[in-house]
Amino acid sequence: MVASTPAPAEVPLVVVGGGPTGIAALFEARRQGIEAVGLEAGPGPTTSIREYLNGLVLISRPTDYEIAGIPLDTRDPNQLTREEVLHYLGRVINYGGLDLRFQAPARELVPQDGRVLVRTPGRDWLARDVVVTAWYRRRRRPPSLVNPASGVEVIETLHDPVAVAGRRPLIVGGGMSAFEHATAVMMHGQSVTIVARHPLPGAFRTPHFETLLRDTGSRVVEDATDVALGDGGLAYRGGDGAGFVAGDVLIPCLGHEVDPDVLGMLSAAGVVTEAEIARVMASPTPDTMIRHGRSVPDAIQAALAAWPDFRTRLLGGVNGIHLAGGGLHIGGAHSGVRVSINTAVLAVQDIAGHPPPDYLAAGPLPLALARWVQLPPLEAPWDLLAAIRPIRIAAWTRTNMAMRSRDSFEASPQPAAAGSPFLLAPRPEDPRLDRVLAMADGSASVGEMAERLGISDDRGRRELTRLLRYLWWNNALTWLPPAGPPSS
Repeated sequence: MVASTPAPAEVPLVVVGGGPTGIAALFEARRQGIEAVGLEAGPGPTTSIREYLNGLVLISRPTDYEIAGIPLDTRDPNQLTREEVLHYLGRVINYGGLDLRFQAPARELVPQDGRVLVRTPGRDWLARDVVVTAWYRRRRRPPSLVNPASGVEVIETLHDPVAVAGRRPLIVGGGMSAFEHATAVMMHGQSVTIVARHPLPGAFRTPHFETLLRDTGSRVVEDATDVALGDGGLAYRGGDGAGFVAGDVLIPCLGHEVDPDVLGMLSAAGVVTEAEIARVMASPTPDTMIRHGRSVPDAIQAALAAWPDFRTRLLGGVNGIHLAGGGLHIGGAHSGVRVSINTAVLAVQDIAGHPPPDYLAAGPLPLALARWVQLPPLEAPWDLLAAIRPIRIAAWTRTNMAMRSRDSFEASPQPAAAGSPFLLAPRPEDPRLDRVLAMADGSASVGEMAERLGISDDRGRRELTRLLRYLWWNNALTWLPPAGPPSS
């Protein structure tokens, strides 16, 4: 007897991807009263962020990752870390009671009878609408860097530099990932060789980085061609002819690329055309053009001109499929995640029947999103903020290296009342500070704190929000999601 194929599970909305953009889409769906399921290819949420180095200090600001304005608390907003982002996103998932399924890559989208069949290896889903947020994958090693007989171990994902202590690490790449990995390895007193196919960008010219190179006996090879993994190291060609660097461990830092499997899935579903796919694959990012000598303004304008306009795929969608995330804008490590999160919110709001915001009224979508990212971030609506429960933190740590200057923010740590050991900026002149800290034991929500402080009007709530934002960003408070199951 042939086993029958189980009927697909029905749900109003399927979100493809479980990173920050997918989480934002699911959270907004909950706010709009839309039942939704998120499908993540990896073993858990935020797979790409969890692949970052432990303790990595990000270029992004806390507000770049914030969803619905819910605060991302941090020891120092100028030194946002990987762990702080993961801590935040985990709480957002629990706050919204989001339904995420893992090891569930979307393999096929099949529009049928006004709905979309989403095929995954484990089960199929039938949804009224689909939002695709997963666009990118780690760039694969070229065949020249695949050589099992080389005797060189390849570490695709390095979480902790101590794994290469006492060895001869080689890093291939010239972008921010290579910079971050090289810095972390050298900060352990380890020598490293960096091999790049182009001139290295400004981050590699900073005094701190150059000092690390000198003090650890590390080496940089720029403009290398014909890079190949050989017996006991890397062979290449440079300005002086053939070269070779010995090593016993290779860390490929090749960045990310648009996933051709995702583009193929969207093409088969009639969402994008072959011409649009070709344009996406051929469009360089601003970061790439800057590395090759273009000025920042020129690189941004060239990227905006080259990138396809997917406005109708974000708003309105095609065959019930909406696009959100990195494929809609030119990106950039410092603001790309903020724009991606915003597109996820826009897609879900469009599904819920809301009109688009005014800033989308004119011009191509990439240009409109580039204008939007210049606007100041918004605080969370009071109903979202009032439900979270502030709680004092107990300690602070420091690791790795930050690219953003702290000159305007640095201050000597100051003792604070009610058990919070340090504030990293001058105390605000608000007499309620110590009362707020005393109440922040995880049992009282922001709304309950406002009641105890006699706050009932919008102005008072804004002032309390500013005070809490100061404490969330200055090493005093974190927060817990509301107690009990989320309300619809």
